[in-house]
Formats: sequence, C-alpha cells, structure tokens
Amino acid sequence: TGKAKLVYRDFPLSSIHFSAQKAAEAAECADEQGKWLDYHNQLFSTQATWANRGEAAAVPMFKQFAADLGLNAEQFNTCLDSGTVQQEVQKDFQDGLSAGVSGTPTFFIGNDQDGYTQIVGAQPYSVFQSLLSSLAA
Repeated sequence: TGKAKLVYRDFPLSSIHFSAQKAAEAAECADEQGKWLDYHNQLFSTQATWANRGEAAAVPMFKQFAADLGLNAEQFNTCLDSGTVQQEVQKDFQDGLSAGVSGTPTFFIGNDQDGYTQIVGAQPYSVFQSLLSSLAA
C-alpha cells in the first residue's frame, strides 16, 4: 500500500552464532547478483545445519547454497573469500548498536518527524498492526 517501508540491516550475533558474520557476508554477496532474498531465505531455512559450526565448516555450505540457487559460483566465491563486503556488514552492526539494538529481530516503527518505537523479538502481527494503526490516525 506504500504506507510502510522495510529496511533490512545486518546484525550478526557472532557471540552466539559462530558463522553469523560470514553468513551475512554471503547474503550480501548473493545480493550482488540480485538474489539477496532467496539466499537469506535459504540461510534461515537451513540455520540448524550451519549456525553452530565455525567458518571453516560453514563457508563450503554457503558456497553450495549459492550454487543451488543458480548464482555465478566464481563471482560469489570471490566475493565471499575476499571479504569485500565485511566492512558493510560490520557497519550495519555498529549502526544497530548505536540505535540501541541488542538482539534480533528488532524493528523500528515510525518516521523521522514523529520518532520511532522499537519492537524487540518475534512478535505477533497484532503488535505491528496496532502500532501502525496508531501512526495512521
């Protein structure tokens, strides 16, 4: 309806998910080929298989996910291995910390003029609906 805009930012919690940083980088590498959402969905649907493994075990999985999604493997692998998107992911993380984010998911509902309300954690739709309805009034 054009009444809301969703902006997704990386917030890898590497202290509890050992491969979170590299997973976020992998999604950014997929984004370079226009497949961020598909890759993101693949990461979340397979999280139990890679989340508690170290990078050495997870990176080959991330590369296989890219291949499974039909991404250009050479381009993806070069991006992931080179660390070219590492700073972008870390900037998102630092921006989140500066905004008061401490976990995921975290949502900010509002606008620059009226300010934002922070919603933390997986919440039912009714929480968002109520807040969005109050903003539209």
